[in-house]
Amino acid sequence: MLSPIDSRYYSKVEVLSDYFSEFALVKARLKVEVEYLIRFWKEIQFTPELQNEDIHYFKELVDQFSTDDFMEIQNTEKTLNHDVKSVEVFLRQRVEARFNPKASELVHFGMTSQDVNDVAIPYLLKTALEQVIIPEITSVAETLTEMSEKFRSVVMIARTHGQPASPTGLGKEFRVFLSRLTTELEQLKQYELTGKFGGATGNLNAHILAYPDTDWVQFSKTLLSEAFSLKRSEHTTQINNFESKSRVFDSLSRICGILQDLSQDMWLYLMMGFLTLETKSSEVGSSAMPHKVNPIDFENAEGNLQYASSIFTFLSRKLLVSRLQRDLTDYTLKRNIGVPMGHLLLSLKKLNTGLGKIKPHYDNIQKDLRANHVVVAEGIQTLLRREGVDRAYDRVKEIVRGTGISAKDLDDWLKTIDVPEAIKTEMRNLTPEQYAGSSTW
Repeated sequence: MLSPIDSRYYSKVEVLSDYFSEFALVKARLKVEVEYLIRFWKEIQFTPELQNEDIHYFKELVDQFSTDDFMEIQNTEKTLNHDVKSVEVFLRQRVEARFNPKASELVHFGMTSQDVNDVAIPYLLKTALEQVIIPEITSVAETLTEMSEKFRSVVMIARTHGQPASPTGLGKEFRVFLSRLTTELEQLKQYELTGKFGGATGNLNAHILAYPDTDWVQFSKTLLSEAFSLKRSEHTTQINNFESKSRVFDSLSRICGILQDLSQDMWLYLMMGFLTLETKSSEVGSSAMPHKVNPIDFENAEGNLQYASSIFTFLSRKLLVSRLQRDLTDYTLKRNIGVPMGHLLLSLKKLNTGLGKIKPHYDNIQKDLRANHVVVAEGIQTLLRREGVDRAYDRVKEIVRGTGISAKDLDDWLKTIDVPEAIKTEMRNLTPEQYAGSSTW
């Protein structure tokens, strides 16, 4: 295989084969042809009238679509050199066998291949999002919720620009990522995917010519809404307008960015010793260094998230551009939607696995709090400013900037400040643990 998604990692992402494989695409195309045929047959009141058992038969062609059916269509394509036409031939043969040659002419009537593809592909994308990707993102959000609650009382020294900064809560830092992720997730759920159904150049020319008394615009809207839960793009060329897909891909790319940030922070907290990883005696961290316990789940997630994000961003921009009424550059790219989906799904699973292994290293967190008592300087200068002390910020900066000043050093300095003793006591008793603000809510 050319991709690790189809070999090394396939067991983690194989569920996506139900939405983004060639088999899934051919089956979805057949569904479009069948759903259209049933509604078109009824709309023009073709004789013989479709019976319930006929409708059941056609729908079973989709529901029971088999490997043999797939191979039959693939073999037809070898002769015709046209993938959608091969699906049409497959269905025409079944209609002719059940009814007559005249009835088979109803298959694909007035349609173009893009009426099939630009319904089938967004339908598959929508279904994959609803059934796989969104639940997996939600699972990560649930894990973050659990961790934010579990560690809400753990105060630690924050790092801004890599330097010790005002204390924060470990649980609160998980809550930051939870807030970012759930905000974007709710946006993703709101996006409405569109489909195209309008004939060769989007104007329903053939339908209106053959049956001018039918409201084909409303027919098309109803077909896409009822059978595929898609909104019909009203004004198109031969291909769909891809803004709805672009919005989805941009949202997924942002989600990748948020989770990449999470992966990197977990890596850094592990490197700093604030977090540790649970170990298994059967696992090996290095082929040479027996002591190693590497953050491989977070590193794996980070790399796959970067890759997925780049492809989502590329697809989002490229699919917006086509020459005149159409060219084929979008066609091959839409076949690759499953690639970033696979890398994203793998990342989500790796993240959940990694998050499930971490636990705080309380001794190291406490040691870091004691070593960085200087971070209360912000609180001290704030209290001095409250009391109206002249040049409060600058006076504190003179003794603390770039130093590792201790609680005793601060206490000695406070003796030189002309403020009431009660205020000095308030500042003297201030510790990093107490100076955590709302971070432990």
